Amino acid sequence: MEVTRSQPKNVLLAMGARLGDNVLFSVFVHTCVADILGVPESLALSGVLIAATIEFFIIPAFGALSDKIGRRPVHMRGAAVCILITFPYFWLLNSESTVLIWLAIVLSLALGHAAMYAPQASFLSELFGTSVRYSEASIGYQLAPIFGGGIAPFVATALLAWSGGAFWPFTLYMIATALVTVISVFIAVETSKIDVYDAWPKERAAEEPAR
Repeated sequence: MEVTRSQPKNVLLAMGARLGDNVLFSVFVHTCVADILGVPESLALSGVLIAATIEFFIIPAFGALSDKIGRRPVHMRGAAVCILITFPYFWLLNSESTVLIWLAIVLSLALGHAAMYAPQASFLSELFGTSVRYSEASIGYQLAPIFGGGIAPFVATALLAWSGGAFWPFTLYMIATALVTVISVFIAVETSKIDVYDAWPKERAAEEPAR
Protein backbone atom coordinates (compact mmCIF):
# COMPACT_ATOMS: atom_id res chain seq x y z
CA MET A 1 0.00 0.00 0.00
CA GLU A 2 2.83 2.38 0.82
CA VAL A 3 4.43 1.66 -2.55
CA THR A 4 1.26 2.60 -4.45
CA ARG A 5 0.90 5.80 -2.44
CA SER A 6 4.44 7.08 -2.27
CA GLN A 7 6.10 7.15 -5.69
CA PRO A 8 3.97 5.56 -8.42
CA LYS A 9 5.61 7.77 -11.07
CA ASN A 10 9.07 6.39 -10.34
CA VAL A 11 7.75 2.82 -10.42
CA LEU A 12 6.47 3.46 -13.95
CA LEU A 13 9.76 5.09 -14.91
CA ALA A 14 11.67 2.08 -13.56
CA MET A 15 9.47 -0.22 -15.65
CA GLY A 16 10.05 1.93 -18.73
CA ALA A 17 13.79 1.97 -18.11
CA ARG A 18 13.85 -1.83 -18.16
CA LEU A 19 11.52 -2.31 -21.12
CA GLY A 20 14.10 -1.81 -23.86
CA ASP A 21 16.75 -4.26 -22.69
CA ASN A 22 14.13 -6.85 -21.74
CA VAL A 23 12.44 -6.84 -25.13
CA LEU A 24 15.83 -6.69 -26.83
CA PHE A 25 17.06 -9.93 -25.29
CA SER A 26 13.77 -11.78 -25.76
CA VAL A 27 13.01 -10.77 -29.34
CA PHE A 28 16.46 -10.22 -30.81
CA VAL A 29 17.98 -13.45 -29.59
CA HIS A 30 15.39 -16.13 -28.95
CA THR A 31 12.38 -15.30 -31.11
CA CYS A 32 14.05 -14.01 -34.27
CA VAL A 33 17.13 -16.18 -34.47
CA ALA A 34 15.82 -19.51 -33.28
CA ASP A 35 12.06 -19.48 -33.90
CA ILE A 36 11.29 -17.15 -36.81
CA LEU A 37 14.38 -17.62 -38.99
CA GLY A 38 14.62 -21.32 -38.29
CA VAL A 39 18.33 -21.03 -37.51
CA PRO A 40 19.62 -24.05 -35.55
CA GLU A 41 19.27 -23.41 -31.84
CA SER A 42 22.89 -24.40 -31.27
CA LEU A 43 24.01 -21.56 -33.54
CA ALA A 44 21.89 -19.04 -31.67
CA LEU A 45 23.11 -20.31 -28.29
CA SER A 46 26.72 -20.14 -29.45
CA GLY A 47 26.17 -16.52 -30.43
CA VAL A 48 24.65 -15.77 -27.04
CA LEU A 49 27.58 -17.50 -25.29
CA ILE A 50 30.07 -15.36 -27.20
CA ALA A 51 28.11 -12.18 -26.47
CA ALA A 52 27.67 -13.09 -22.79
CA THR A 53 31.41 -13.67 -22.44
CA ILE A 54 32.08 -10.21 -23.85
CA GLU A 55 29.35 -8.70 -21.64
CA PHE A 56 31.02 -10.22 -18.59
CA PHE A 57 33.81 -7.67 -19.06
CA ILE A 58 31.84 -4.83 -20.64
CA ILE A 59 29.04 -4.55 -18.05
CA PRO A 60 31.44 -3.58 -15.20
CA ALA A 61 33.06 -1.06 -17.55
CA PHE A 62 29.69 0.53 -18.38
CA GLY A 63 28.84 0.49 -14.67
CA ALA A 64 32.06 2.35 -13.84
CA LEU A 65 31.35 4.79 -16.66
CA SER A 66 27.92 5.49 -15.18
CA ASP A 67 29.63 6.47 -11.91
CA LYS A 68 31.62 9.08 -13.81
CA ILE A 69 29.20 10.55 -16.34
CA GLY A 70 25.87 9.48 -14.84
CA ARG A 71 23.40 6.60 -14.99
CA ARG A 72 21.08 8.30 -17.47
CA PRO A 73 23.62 9.03 -20.27
CA VAL A 74 24.94 5.44 -20.27
CA HIS A 75 21.45 3.94 -20.13
CA MET A 76 20.04 6.19 -22.87
CA ARG A 77 23.02 5.60 -25.15
CA GLY A 78 22.50 1.86 -24.86
CA ALA A 79 18.87 2.28 -25.91
CA ALA A 80 19.96 4.59 -28.74
CA VAL A 81 22.37 1.91 -29.99
CA CYS A 82 19.48 -0.56 -30.10
CA ILE A 83 17.44 1.87 -32.16
CA LEU A 84 20.30 2.41 -34.61
CA ILE A 85 21.20 -1.25 -35.10
CA THR A 86 17.68 -2.67 -35.31
CA PHE A 87 17.41 -2.70 -39.10
CA PRO A 88 21.08 -3.72 -39.64
CA TYR A 89 20.51 -6.50 -37.12
CA PHE A 90 17.84 -8.11 -39.26
CA TRP A 91 19.85 -7.61 -42.42
CA LEU A 92 22.70 -9.54 -40.81
CA LEU A 93 20.33 -12.30 -39.69
CA ASN A 94 18.93 -12.64 -43.20
CA SER A 95 22.42 -13.22 -44.53
CA GLU A 96 22.21 -16.77 -43.11
CA SER A 97 25.95 -16.54 -42.46
CA THR A 98 27.04 -17.98 -39.13
CA VAL A 99 29.68 -15.29 -38.60
CA LEU A 100 27.29 -12.45 -39.46
CA ILE A 101 24.53 -13.87 -37.23
CA TRP A 102 27.00 -14.07 -34.36
CA LEU A 103 28.12 -10.52 -35.13
CA ALA A 104 24.50 -9.32 -34.96
CA ILE A 105 23.96 -10.97 -31.57
CA VAL A 106 27.24 -9.67 -30.18
CA LEU A 107 26.60 -6.09 -31.32
CA SER A 108 23.06 -6.02 -29.95
CA LEU A 109 23.96 -7.49 -26.56
CA ALA A 110 27.48 -6.17 -25.95
CA LEU A 111 26.74 -2.59 -27.04
CA GLY A 112 23.01 -2.13 -26.50
CA HIS A 113 21.92 -4.53 -23.77
CA ALA A 114 25.10 -4.18 -21.69
CA ALA A 115 24.95 -0.38 -21.62
CA MET A 116 21.32 -0.44 -20.43
CA TYR A 117 21.75 -3.29 -17.97
CA ALA A 118 24.98 -2.12 -16.31
CA PRO A 119 23.69 0.95 -14.43
CA GLN A 120 20.28 -0.49 -13.57
CA ALA A 121 21.10 -1.96 -10.16
CA SER A 122 22.26 1.43 -8.90
CA PHE A 123 19.92 3.56 -10.97
CA LEU A 124 16.66 1.84 -10.03
CA SER A 125 17.59 1.64 -6.35
CA GLU A 126 18.56 5.30 -6.21
CA LEU A 127 15.21 6.37 -7.66
CA PHE A 128 13.48 5.52 -4.38
CA GLY A 129 13.70 6.53 -0.75
CA THR A 130 15.10 4.12 1.81
CA SER A 131 11.78 3.33 3.52
CA VAL A 132 10.31 1.71 0.39
CA ARG A 133 13.39 1.22 -1.77
CA TYR A 134 13.48 -2.57 -1.80
CA SER A 135 9.78 -2.99 -2.62
CA GLU A 136 9.54 -0.19 -5.18
CA ALA A 137 12.73 -1.04 -7.03
CA SER A 138 11.74 -4.71 -7.10
CA ILE A 139 8.22 -4.00 -8.36
CA GLY A 140 9.51 -1.75 -11.13
CA TYR A 141 12.20 -4.27 -12.03
CA GLN A 142 9.95 -7.34 -12.04
CA LEU A 143 6.88 -5.89 -13.75
CA ALA A 144 8.87 -4.80 -16.81
CA PRO A 145 9.52 -8.39 -18.02
CA ILE A 146 5.78 -9.09 -17.92
CA PHE A 147 4.97 -6.24 -20.29
CA GLY A 148 8.31 -6.47 -22.10
CA GLY A 149 10.02 -9.79 -22.72
CA GLY A 150 7.00 -11.81 -21.56
CA ILE A 151 4.72 -10.72 -24.39
CA ALA A 152 7.39 -9.75 -26.92
CA PRO A 153 7.67 -13.17 -28.62
CA PHE A 154 3.89 -13.30 -29.11
CA VAL A 155 3.83 -9.74 -30.47
CA ALA A 156 6.72 -10.48 -32.81
CA THR A 157 5.12 -13.69 -34.10
CA ALA A 158 1.75 -11.97 -34.59
CA LEU A 159 3.33 -9.06 -36.46
CA LEU A 160 5.28 -11.45 -38.65
CA ALA A 161 2.10 -13.33 -39.56
CA TRP A 162 0.24 -10.06 -40.19
CA SER A 163 2.99 -8.76 -42.49
CA GLY A 164 3.32 -11.98 -44.46
CA GLY A 165 6.84 -12.65 -43.21
CA ALA A 166 8.22 -9.11 -43.45
CA PHE A 167 10.47 -7.97 -40.64
CA TRP A 168 9.68 -4.25 -40.64
CA PRO A 169 6.57 -4.31 -38.34
CA PHE A 170 8.31 -5.76 -35.31
CA THR A 171 11.47 -3.85 -36.20
CA LEU A 172 9.35 -0.75 -35.55
CA TYR A 173 8.02 -2.45 -32.41
CA MET A 174 11.58 -2.89 -31.18
CA ILE A 175 12.34 0.76 -31.89
CA ALA A 176 9.18 1.83 -30.05
CA THR A 177 10.12 -0.10 -26.89
CA ALA A 178 13.63 1.35 -26.96
CA LEU A 179 12.13 4.84 -27.30
CA VAL A 180 10.01 4.18 -24.20
CA THR A 181 13.24 3.42 -22.35
CA VAL A 182 14.93 6.59 -23.64
CA ILE A 183 11.96 8.74 -22.58
CA SER A 184 11.61 7.06 -19.16
CA VAL A 185 15.30 7.47 -18.33
CA PHE A 186 15.30 11.05 -19.63
CA ILE A 187 12.40 11.96 -17.33
CA ALA A 188 13.94 10.26 -14.29
CA VAL A 189 16.34 12.16 -12.05
CA GLU A 190 20.11 11.64 -12.23
CA THR A 191 21.31 10.16 -8.94
CA SER A 192 24.94 9.21 -9.52
CA LYS A 193 26.45 12.39 -8.10
CA ILE A 194 24.24 13.09 -5.11
CA ASP A 195 23.74 11.67 -1.65
CA VAL A 196 20.58 9.56 -1.93
CA TYR A 197 19.29 11.26 1.20
CA ASP A 198 19.51 14.62 -0.56
CA ALA A 199 17.00 13.34 -3.10
CA TRP A 200 14.54 12.46 -0.33
CA PRO A 201 14.54 15.33 2.20
CA LYS A 202 11.36 14.17 3.95
CA GLU A 203 12.90 10.83 4.82
CA ARG A 204 16.08 12.47 5.99
CA ALA A 205 14.15 14.88 8.23
CA ALA A 206 12.14 11.98 9.67
CA GLU A 207 15.28 10.04 10.53
CA GLU A 208 17.23 12.94 12.06
CA PRO A 209 15.56 12.76 15.53
CA ALA A 210 16.42 9.06 15.77
CA ARG A 211 20.13 9.65 15.14
